[in-house]
Amino acid sequence: MQEICKCSHHNFIPFLVVLFGVTFSMGYWGIIGWDIVSVMWPVIVILLGLSLLVDKLGMCKCASSGSCCCC
Repeated sequence: MQEICKCSHHNFIPFLVVLFGVTFSMGYWGIIGWDIVSVMWPVIVILLGLSLLVDKLGMCKCASSGSCCCC
């Protein structure tokens, strides 16, 4: 059975998805202004894309080596 890597960098994409949802929710509820939301969402999408790109390029060796590279 394959072990699941517990590296903290694998939590980055779920964190960005939650941050994206929280940002829009706070704008909808009026906690922050839409001017802030209009600046935040492109930054979050860019970070998400960069994170996916890094994973696709194989910079993380956790999956290929069978063990965690940073633990």
